[in-house]
Amino acid sequence: MGANGLDEYWVPEHVKDYLRKLGFVLPLDDMEPWIRSWNEDGILEYVFVTRAFHRGKAVDQLQMHLRGPLGTYRISTVCFDSGGNVIEPESIIAEYDTGSAS
Repeated sequence: MGANGLDEYWVPEHVKDYLRKLGFVLPLDDMEPWIRSWNEDGILEYVFVTRAFHRGKAVDQLQMHLRGPLGTYRISTVCFDSGGNVIEPESIIAEYDTGSAS
């Protein structure tokens, strides 16, 4: 943990690159524990970056709570190994439609 006590919220560069390729344009600050988008109605979408472990090795887990074309939310989860490569742990559901509009 760094002097500011927030190192656990660091967003790795490969996660930032992945989000930029998806069209996220908000500032992706290293100390930002989440990334969100909003409009006049409030916050619409969230993106969480978490350090997790798969088979004893640290991975970066990106979980996106996104609004779909029908107005319902889906949760998309992507994991990256230490080299920034996308991995697909069998215990992770990559896409989940919540069926919820709120």
